[in-house]
Amino acid sequence: MYGMLIGTTMSSVVLFIFRIIPITTIGMIIILYLYSIVGGITGYFIHKKVEKNSSKCQPVESNKIASEEVNNQEDKANTPKNRTDNPKPIRDITDIVVYKKTLDEIDSLKKTSNLLKSLMETRKKLEELRKENNSILEDIAEKMDDKRIEITKNYQSKLTV
Repeated sequence: MYGMLIGTTMSSVVLFIFRIIPITTIGMIIILYLYSIVGGITGYFIHKKVEKNSSKCQPVESNKIASEEVNNQEDKANTPKNRTDNPKPIRDITDIVVYKKTLDEIDSLKKTSNLLKSLMETRKKLEELRKENNSILEDIAEKMDDKRIEITKNYQSKLTV
């Protein structure tokens, strides 16, 4: 279904483009059917792939839990039950400790990455400043050379006089 829709849409677009460029009626019909056939075949394969993968899908646990909670609420409304019937499992203390350690490691890694980012930015800024300083020093050196040449010319002109 979707493949046919895709095919007819594409053929309509192509035919709209060919309204500008002259094409024969037979060519238009061929393009219309060709894109519809290609779209139909594509849609068939997509449908088969989706159908094949849908058998692999299992219901999600959260949906089961949600439906059980709704059923439990209805049961509680009709007949009161003790909460000890379905106690929640208590997590092992080692799991909590491991979880906290991993959270601490993640935090330290985040801090380290932020430090590295800031160091890279300061390095780039320092390189830019070094380039600016080098250009300023080169300008000063050129001016000093010009002054030296000027002074030597003046000194030589005074000696020749």
